[in-house]
Amino acid sequence: MNHLYRFGIAIGLVSFASLVLAGPDLTGAWNGKFTYDYSKLPTSLTADQKKSVIEMSKKRTQSTVKLTLRANHTFTMVASGVGAKAQPVTGKWGQDAKTLTLQPVKNGMKDAMVTFNLQNQGKSMSFTNGPLTMTFTR
Repeated sequence: MNHLYRFGIAIGLVSFASLVLAGPDLTGAWNGKFTYDYSKLPTSLTADQKKSVIEMSKKRTQSTVKLTLRANHTFTMVASGVGAKAQPVTGKWGQDAKTLTLQPVKNGMKDAMVTFNLQNQGKSMSFTNGPLTMTFTR
């Protein structure tokens, strides 16, 4: 009986450890949006360059992004509302307890790996690069 008890505890600990190390289940559909912090624009930009970046970013903040993460660790991401019909970005994804990494494999983005920080027990995630932040929620 003592061996069964120990075996049960060992199985429980392994299950708990794998859940903690792997992080939450992220598969499924996500809704994304872009935000900008203009105070983080490079100071080397001219006034005309800043104006151009701000105009372009305002269009992007009006767009929506749909991200689908599949159980086989492939993804599809499609942006809409940015003018011309956007082509889907596809690739592979991986995660650990605190991050999700997307590795696009089509549409000229093969080397554009992006890592999102998970928040709210995996209910949201965000990526920041300079003034741009991309946030996904369920």
